[in-house]
Amino acid sequence: MMSQSNYNADALPWGWELRANKGVFEDSSGRTWSTVRDAFWVGELGFPSNHVASEQQELLTRVLTAIGAERQWGDEQRFDFFEGDMLFWDFYLCWLASIVMLEISDKRYLRDTQISARGRSVLMMLQATRDPAWEALPMTEVIAAVATVAGEVAPVVCTGSRLG
Repeated sequence: MMSQSNYNADALPWGWELRANKGVFEDSSGRTWSTVRDAFWVGELGFPSNHVASEQQELLTRVLTAIGAERQWGDEQRFDFFEGDMLFWDFYLCWLASIVMLEISDKRYLRDTQISARGRSVLMMLQATRDPAWEALPMTEVIAAVATVAGEVAPVVCTGSRLG
């Protein structure tokens, strides 16, 4: 996990302290990554580096963007994500909360929460490093890409979060 010393997540994109070193990015622990997204996806979240990462990262970008819009989410907007599967939407929000991407308080219903400072930092990085080909795609095509790629591979077993 990245050092949090002198870290102002509201102003800086995630990965700001990675250093370019001989064609790779190096973190404060000396680990190296080919891209900032790899450092986040594999190094920070502990996901495997495979062919589904780019579709999943685009989905994460879209969800964080929608949450970060700082307006109440209408039913129509929620149904756009995950093809209207509210059970999965709620699970995705729980996952985002577990990795500190959402602000959670006892008084807030999870669906009414806002993006956290860490979530804004990650969103800045995801938007800055995004493949331009994804930008113009409607959400339905992003979901179709995620579903298509997910259907082509065996289930991935994740070993858990490294967020500590």
